[in-house]
Parts: sequence; C-alpha cells; structure tokens
Amino acid sequence: MTLLLEEKDGILTLDFNSPPVNILRAETLRDMIGILARDSPAKVAVLKGSGKMFCAGLDVKDHLPDKVEEMIRLFSELIVAFFEFPGLVVSVVHGGALGGGCEIALCSDLLLAEKGADFGQPEIKLGVFPPAACALYPVLFPSKISNHIIFSGESVKAEELERLGIVNRTFERDVLFDKAHQFLLPLTKLSSAAVRLAKKASLVNFPQLKERLETVNRIYLDELMKTEDAIEGLTAFLEKRKPTWKNR
Repeated sequence: MTLLLEEKDGILTLDFNSPPVNILRAETLRDMIGILARDSPAKVAVLKGSGKMFCAGLDVKDHLPDKVEEMIRLFSELIVAFFEFPGLVVSVVHGGALGGGCEIALCSDLLLAEKGADFGQPEIKLGVFPPAACALYPVLFPSKISNHIIFSGESVKAEELERLGIVNRTFERDVLFDKAHQFLLPLTKLSSAAVRLAKKASLVNFPQLKERLETVNRIYLDELMKTEDAIEGLTAFLEKRKPTWKNR
C-alpha cells in the first residue's frame, strides 16, 4: 500500500507509505483525490509520511513527455481537492518536503513541521518549474519569498518558514506527531458547518483557482516541455549527471 488511511477522533490521516522518501505516482494521486472528495465526518485531514521524510515529490520519470500531461493534470486536481475539502487539510512534515511534496505541504491549510526539516522546489535546477507553486505561491506568500523558493531551487529550513509565518509550529522529531495531534484536536471540536463556511469564505482570496492552475499548466506543457533544456535537465537527473544547457 502506497497510502495508509486512518480515521479517528475526527481526524482523517493519509500516510504516504513509499519509503524511504515517498515518491508519488499517478495511482497515489488518484487515491488521494478520491479520498478527499468522499463524504466523511472528519473535520481535519492530516497528510504525513513514513520513512526518512514527508515526501520528495513526484517521480521524475513521470515528468517526461509521454507521461507529463497526466501527471500535471492529476497534481492540479489534488491541489484543488485540498481547497474543496470541507474541513482543514494539514501537513505534518518530518525530514523534508521537496518538489511536489513541498507544494503539497505549503498549499495545505495548516502546516506543522519537525525542527530542521527542509522545504524546497529544486525543479528549476532540472530545467523545469513547479506549476502549482508558480500558480499559488505568489498569492499565498509575499512575492520575494515566493520568488526565492521557486527561482533559487534551494531548500529552506522549517524554522525560517515558521519565522516567516508559513509554517504554523515546529517541534522536535521525537514529539512531532504527538504534538501535532494535541494541536489539531481542538479543531475537531468545532462546528463542521462553521469550518466549512469559513473555509469557503476564505477562498474568495483565490479567484479562478482552477483557471489559474490551468493557465500555468499550459505554459508548462505547451512551452516549457518544448524546450531542449527541459528534456536535458530531466534526462540528466535520471542519468545522474550534470545537465548541459543549450539555453533554448
């Protein structure tokens, strides 16, 4: 099983279970979309990971031309499912969240993390860019923070993101999941109707969410994936060598 489920105390937990780094494939994305869309009494959906880290993102092989369109579509549908889930989507990150894993974490309603956990979007170093991040980070965060995450390709520590107000709380690894449960339990005592409508009201700050994602996805698929550097960067990563850019 690449995704473990538990529903207890008003909390629905989705546990990535593809250790050591929980690379996500299309099947897991479909499962997550379906789970978040189904009728559930849970007021909180928690995303967490097994193994060394929360999630290292999507399989790079799925970014290649023969699979990229489905991968991009499914990932966008997952992000939309976060926003449409009637309760709160909360990521609890240990080790790190990279690539699509970082997008999942930073697009959650709340974010709890292990002290020292790494967050990063390394895609730019592979000659590509993270579509969901490009569509949503400029709305979620101040532009300079968004730009640094997207264009530097470097990882940022959880404590720095907490200082910037992007991570809600950080905890030591050995108490992370217990502290996260304590943090979230009061949310399960709230009125489901109030939470659902408060979340709906907050989404007025994200007009045309689906259209925004689709526009960025078309740039990725119709323009970026036609460049030689995108194919070179992805291929070089899979071949474990440095890319040779042609700047076109």
